[in-house]
Amino acid sequence: MRRSSTFLRVLRSYSKVEKILSICLLIVFVVFGGQYTKKTIGIGFDVGIGGNQSGIYTEGFPMSIARINPVYADLNEADRDISSLVFRGLTKYDPDSQNIIGDMADVTISEDKLTYTFVLKSYISWHDGEIFDADDVYFTIHDIIQHPDFQNPILKANFSGVEVKKIDQKTIEFVLTAPNSFFITNTTVGILPEHLLANVSPGDLFMDDFNQDPIGTGPYKVSSKLKTNLKGVTEVILETFDDYYGPRPQVDKIRFFGYPTRSDLIANKDSINAIPKLTDEMVKVVSDDPRFSLYGYSLPQYNAVFFNLNNELLKSDKVREAMQKAVFKDAFLDQIQNAIRVETPVVSFDQDDWKYDASMDDAKKLLEDAGFDEFIEAENINVEEVVTIEAEDGDEEPEGIDTDIVAEEVETDSAESESTPVVTQEETPATENVEVSEEIFTPSYRKNQVDQILDFRLVARLYPEGTYKFEETQMVLNYLQTKWAQAGVRINIELYDSATLQEKIRTRDYDLLLFGQGLGYNQDLYGYWHSTQASETGLNLSNYKSFKADTLIEAIRGTFDDEEKSKKLEALAESIRDDRPAIFLY
Repeated sequence: MRRSSTFLRVLRSYSKVEKILSICLLIVFVVFGGQYTKKTIGIGFDVGIGGNQSGIYTEGFPMSIARINPVYADLNEADRDISSLVFRGLTKYDPDSQNIIGDMADVTISEDKLTYTFVLKSYISWHDGEIFDADDVYFTIHDIIQHPDFQNPILKANFSGVEVKKIDQKTIEFVLTAPNSFFITNTTVGILPEHLLANVSPGDLFMDDFNQDPIGTGPYKVSSKLKTNLKGVTEVILETFDDYYGPRPQVDKIRFFGYPTRSDLIANKDSINAIPKLTDEMVKVVSDDPRFSLYGYSLPQYNAVFFNLNNELLKSDKVREAMQKAVFKDAFLDQIQNAIRVETPVVSFDQDDWKYDASMDDAKKLLEDAGFDEFIEAENINVEEVVTIEAEDGDEEPEGIDTDIVAEEVETDSAESESTPVVTQEETPATENVEVSEEIFTPSYRKNQVDQILDFRLVARLYPEGTYKFEETQMVLNYLQTKWAQAGVRINIELYDSATLQEKIRTRDYDLLLFGQGLGYNQDLYGYWHSTQASETGLNLSNYKSFKADTLIEAIRGTFDDEEKSKKLEALAESIRDDRPAIFLY
């Protein structure tokens, strides 16, 4: 997880009127946007300095804006913020009650918790004037999200096995095969217009022109479609939708810029009112400017090293425990911007309660007990270079464009997230050279009596050289490589661009994977740790298969009592801790 400053949003100071408008805009983001944050840190406005006088609220993202479409919004933080203003769902997250409440529909749930009936509100219209009805809901869930070619595995998993029934033009039903206490949160997804997209195949929707000039039902409509200028800056302008069914936002027009690099954004900070997702470097720059104030929040997400349990050597509990014991997290976490130590994927728990005791002596003893008590000289190991990098030739990838979030939710800064094995981004990053610590080289590595060497491929994302994600990834990989080498385990690092990494994930072509996952609204672990998701279309990245864990995950879904659910979550966390399918880092 990240500390709040990773996600600091910088708010330029305004005149009295502008302060009121900005507070309203914050409400737009929280209430209309329905964005959930695990912890809100604070918010403030400076006084005495005039703000933007153009009548347009302007926000700059340190990443490109890729597409405005709710079913892909999880792939990019900028896309998520903007899509939440243009599109609405059947339900939304209410930050005051911290519950999911009705938005475009009122919901009733059957006594057996299997049937969810939504009655749509009357007189909701699309931005082009067409009437919103049950055909749009059926189209979005059944025809798009549940289609085999749809390119968002987490969203697809959310509605897997759910029967969608159109009762009439104002009534839609979802019928589940088993109670799922998390299901209601799935209905916050924005609805797409059937009348505009019926002839677009689900496999082609990701690249369709609709994503640049969409039509939604939200409080804002697109007045100037998404475009990219010659400097690589993406821009879209929204304005209030006069026929919006809810309260009218008091900020009439919003302009969003997506800058390809942090330096581009900083160079243009005088022309924008707010900046989300700041790094420490950017915080230092804006903190010296009296026009800006800060507020921050953290999200439920984590980075981890996932063990591929299809690897025969990694099936050994002692080998996995030894590799965990060799990692002293506190030795490197203070070097990572805003990192919070993570010990369990149940991120709502106090992570300090789940710490393990790192010990290099214990790590070596475990490997000896596992039968790896012989050694081979490093120069006698016939393997490829320590660092193998594969990337397409071409232009440097704009910072912030990342598909790793679906596996993460996020795009998370810590998960930077969004790697869905089937989605590709418009990127052709240049090959980068990663400096590897000279400390990693040791005279020998461990082997067993049948000459099996502890020699693993560690796969991770390739980021453009000079970016903070490049530096962070290099530091983490070097540390892991060094510590495991000290224990007698050889690590061969392979870095890949986003598209290639997705294919590696899809085929599980790795021994170890450094990757991030975001949990979204409900922290449902089914999509990440249930055995049914250990497949090419799933995101169980460790190929973890445990009857006990599966039973608990299913029971947690079927438990609506918070106290009982917490007990089952604790049991699940204990099961994952004992099985060690991954080393959770931060």
